[in-house]
Amino acid sequence: MVLLQNGRYGIRNQVRMKSNVVLRGESRGQTWIDIGIKFEGASEPVKTEAFFFNDVRRAGLEDLSVTHPVFVNGRRAYPLDHDWTFDTWFKYELRSQNYQNERVYTDRANFEYSTVRDLDVNAVKFEGTTEDSWMDNVALRNVATNGVIIGNKTKHITLRDNVIIGAFQKGSNGHGYGINCSGDYVLMTGNNVSKVRHWAIQQGAAYTVTIKNVSGTDINFHQGDGGNNLVEDNRIHIPEFHLWPPFSAGASFHNDPGTANVFWNNDVIDRGNGRKYGDNRVYTFVGKDVVAASTPAPRHGTFYAVKRGGTAAPAPAPAPAPSGGNTTVNLNATEYKYDLGTPRSPVQRGWTRLTPDATGDIRWSDKVIARDRGAGGGVNAINQDHIESPATRTLRHRLKNGRWRVVLNMGDKSYPHDNMVVEAEGKVVADDVDAAKGQYTYVVFTADVRDGWLDLKFSDRGGVNGWWAVTRLSMTRQ
Repeated sequence: MVLLQNGRYGIRNQVRMKSNVVLRGESRGQTWIDIGIKFEGASEPVKTEAFFFNDVRRAGLEDLSVTHPVFVNGRRAYPLDHDWTFDTWFKYELRSQNYQNERVYTDRANFEYSTVRDLDVNAVKFEGTTEDSWMDNVALRNVATNGVIIGNKTKHITLRDNVIIGAFQKGSNGHGYGINCSGDYVLMTGNNVSKVRHWAIQQGAAYTVTIKNVSGTDINFHQGDGGNNLVEDNRIHIPEFHLWPPFSAGASFHNDPGTANVFWNNDVIDRGNGRKYGDNRVYTFVGKDVVAASTPAPRHGTFYAVKRGGTAAPAPAPAPAPSGGNTTVNLNATEYKYDLGTPRSPVQRGWTRLTPDATGDIRWSDKVIARDRGAGGGVNAINQDHIESPATRTLRHRLKNGRWRVVLNMGDKSYPHDNMVVEAEGKVVADDVDAAKGQYTYVVFTADVRDGWLDLKFSDRGGVNGWWAVTRLSMTRQ
């Protein structure tokens, strides 16, 4: 393993990953790598890579933040859509369709535009016969063109708990993909992808699993995937400015999707067309159309069951009793699900109330405030209310030691929030969380508990709104 201590590093040449080697940062929020590679492809498909996995085994990239700084005349530049945060549902998606003529802006207030020609750089690529390799807990922010490319001869690649937000090049012919998966037996879980052109499963990809992710872009099956791909239990909310629907199949000149692809139990909003595919039916492609399949719903609620020792995994132990006042946690539970809010606001079915006055095995470090914004507007019980504060506060929860997958929703029905920060066990896991009014950003990460307590610290760096706000918290034993 190569460990990078907290700090900021720059690379000017490609990093070629080696078999049986992991490149790991000390913590994702505090270990940064700036990509300084400049490359102009001879044609649109020609690109280079910053981190290249080629014909390797058991290689990994972990616990890092990676960005591609662009400067014009000495000034930092940003993608045109960098300012999506607070008008996400109304601003048209600005994309350059002109090869090597990507417009960027250098002045947030006045939007002074410039052009850049050397951004044909993929952040991460798995290629050749690479297998049993992974990217875990990595943030890719404002990459040059594509976030992650998974080639069509690779297999058993895992993308887990990553954040991929923003790209400069989002034009046609293979630019601006958050994830472009063409491999077999690929697992993509816990990822948060937005402000990109597509999340693609294509060009021969088969037996891939896309589960428990958050996407603000379409899942796109153009160019002939290999079929038998599962997309389950994802949050896919497509903003109105995005051209493509949640499950896309490309234009008439693209190859049709493969057979036996399965869409199940996804939380889908299709631009201005409202919610789709939430009727407890299995969906698939017929040609380029998404239709209800004859496949019955899975008996136990998932097509991607985990087995231990050849038998089905046991159901989670019961969650703790509603918290408020002195609470004792059931330490045999393997899953905890909390709806944060006031003592009297509605609680989402199957979830547990968590209020500011929790003590005992679940406690706040100091005073926090609960808000109930009221029902209506399509909001559910989880997001109707929340807990917030302008000050740094820590939530302590007694847990068994081990690795836990943690999911948060951050946001507020009535006000926008920005620059929110989350730390877990002393490490920054989310360092710039924004949520528009009425939008609830997912924060997904894993935490290793070693002392019987999970410590979650919330803070805000100021901006439009100096308060952090959390609506839900869930923890699942890994």
